Amino acid sequence: MQNTRKILAFAKREAGKLDVKLVVKAQPTDEDGYKIDRRGKQYVITGNNARSCLYGVYHLKNKLGRTGTFTTPWKVRGMYPCETLSRHTPSQIANFIDRMAKWRMNTFVCYTHYGYHEHIDTIKAECAKRGIDILYYHNTSFWFGRKWDPKMHFAVDEAGAPWTKALRCETRPCWSDPAAARLARREIEYFFRNVLPADHKKLLFSPADGYKHCHCDYCRRLSPMEQWMVMHDAVADGLRKHTRGREFHSQVYVHRYRPPAELRSLRQVDRFFFDTHQRFRWQVMGRPHPPLTFHREMEVDWAARTTAMNVYFMDRIKEWLDVVGKPITVFENLMVQGTFSCGQGNTSVLMGDLPVLHAAGVDGMLYEAFETSIESFADEFEHLSRAMWNARHKYTPNKLESWALKRFSKADPSVDPSSEIGAMANLIPSVLKDYPWKAAAEEIEPIQLKFMKLFAAFNQNPSAASAAKVVDLVMPRQDRFDSLWIGFWTLRRLFREKGIPGLSAADKKCLSYEKLWDFMEENPPGRVTTQRRIMSIRKKL
Repeated sequence: MQNTRKILAFAKREAGKLDVKLVVKAQPTDEDGYKIDRRGKQYVITGNNARSCLYGVYHLKNKLGRTGTFTTPWKVRGMYPCETLSRHTPSQIANFIDRMAKWRMNTFVCYTHYGYHEHIDTIKAECAKRGIDILYYHNTSFWFGRKWDPKMHFAVDEAGAPWTKALRCETRPCWSDPAAARLARREIEYFFRNVLPADHKKLLFSPADGYKHCHCDYCRRLSPMEQWMVMHDAVADGLRKHTRGREFHSQVYVHRYRPPAELRSLRQVDRFFFDTHQRFRWQVMGRPHPPLTFHREMEVDWAARTTAMNVYFMDRIKEWLDVVGKPITVFENLMVQGTFSCGQGNTSVLMGDLPVLHAAGVDGMLYEAFETSIESFADEFEHLSRAMWNARHKYTPNKLESWALKRFSKADPSVDPSSEIGAMANLIPSVLKDYPWKAAAEEIEPIQLKFMKLFAAFNQNPSAASAAKVVDLVMPRQDRFDSLWIGFWTLRRLFREKGIPGLSAADKKCLSYEKLWDFMEENPPGRVTTQRRIMSIRKKL
């Protein structure tokens, strides 16, 4: 529920010296839109709701046009700091939400682990004064698997060994012991009765991250989707029994892109969150492209082996809309971790997705993003946000993007794996041969270009010297780079491939983690501990 008075007061402050009158329609709606009229020197902004008045203020301040009526067909326009809030400081969280409002985004996806308790008060306060909705993301293993016995109830690999030894981001259940389902249902009951805050109105439930489902003799008779539905059914039952007036969101993700035969609990879902991170990044969704050499859907769906991934995803989106009949928000992994603070170079592709997805019936878009390193992506988000409000918004690729589109969009991955790269940072030898450094020097800020060269040198030849140069560049610049992630990833790769002499037990423990976020959560205060550990290891190089 928007606090109209608070949002309008904030919008008035944001207007500054701009002479505006802010009016909310007599019968507000959830659908964002605003009308701008001119009366003498004053602008009158009439919004469908309070936050739409704020959007009108930003419309004028960003010189997006003067008078007229402005609407968007995208009911959900949001950003998700995927998996972790821990990488941020409170001021970075506030800056991130401020950017969202100026881009006229209306949904912040809040992961309820990994920095949640540190940042939730800031998130609520900053979103409230801008009218931004919060979608609370729940990893069901974290929330409902706390009573599981790791030896009996954690998913195992093909050899029968648990994928994880402690409850972590990628821990999934093994259902061979009926007690696992009973324990989960008990935790679900407790959660809805005693834990769920009253002001959490929009709830997203998802299995653990990744693809490490259970391969025990019992569970391998169930598809990954069927394994997930055991938990999904229990969550849906708990929601129906104990809550009223909340939105239920569910995730469509790796190994689960086809709807199951049994749809009972899925029909209770209000909106689906369709993750497209395995897409081909150099072609618009739904259009053919060179087949990828490997992706996870090949393991569970024969059609995924013979169909271009972007075509496969569009087929699945249409299938969910047709079979389940509930709205879909597509989640585009724009700042996926592997970008290492470097832009993707595919803005025109992502803009091309919008009309195609909307024509298919999709009415929501979410983008993975973080305040750390967002400067490399700011122009891309600006164009995408404008395109969601104006289908005629024009965009011309720069020289570097034009090169990337030509270089990657038609390359055969079986011959040139660079075509599967989603980040300009991953400059493997086949790319370095013809990388347009002159264009990059014209279009990328110097510090970013320096990082790309140092990071490329490390990737080609991981050594103590090349790793030190990367760490020394990013660690003092934590407002510009995703420094903790880059530092951790760089040192861990060096440790695994070449070794690092003289490390302490604490250093080795840090570099043993698959997910930095698990280390940060288990070694509080996460940011401080990680920074100290990175610098401790750096001294050994």
